[in-house]
Amino acid sequence: MLTLTVIGIAVGLPLGRLIAGLLTSALRMPSLYFEVEVAPLSYCIAGVATLIFALIVQWATNPALDRIDPVSSLKSVE
Repeated sequence: MLTLTVIGIAVGLPLGRLIAGLLTSALRMPSLYFEVEVAPLSYCIAGVATLIFALIVQWATNPALDRIDPVSSLKSVE
């Protein structure tokens, strides 16, 4: 059920680091430069927080989604 969340974490964390590096290099000024340095613990916290949030959303929405009949919802004209 959380396949897309795990794929999003696996793709998003490296892409976020890459984009942060590109932005800092594009905004480089002679007197001011920020090195992009992200601690490994920050990646772990971000991944776990994303998984927890996705689980909470799934837990909150699944009862309502289970009551929907897919066939009748496709037939209804609204």
